[in-house]
Amino acid sequence: MEDIMQILTQMEEIRKASAVQNWQQETALDEVIRHCRKLAEAEKKTVISINVNVVVTDEDIDDIMCTALEGGINFSCRTGTVSQNAVGMRSY
Repeated sequence: MEDIMQILTQMEEIRKASAVQNWQQETALDEVIRHCRKLAEAEKKTVISINVNVVVTDEDIDDIMCTALEGGINFSCRTGTVSQNAVGMRSY
């Protein structure tokens, strides 16, 4: 990152000193400065990956489904039913 910052500083000094001779050089210099700034910003970013294991119990699923059926599902679903099979398991 120090190399990029050093190059960026040098290019900005050249730009301020009006050392360019024509508009093509000025445009090229502006592109280099813009590119160096993007590289510097990209190196400042930090990527963090988090893996979380969550244990979901039957009661958690029941609570989630109850909340969905009683509160939020009516926006996208006209009807919802809960039935219990012979083993005592609920199906939604």
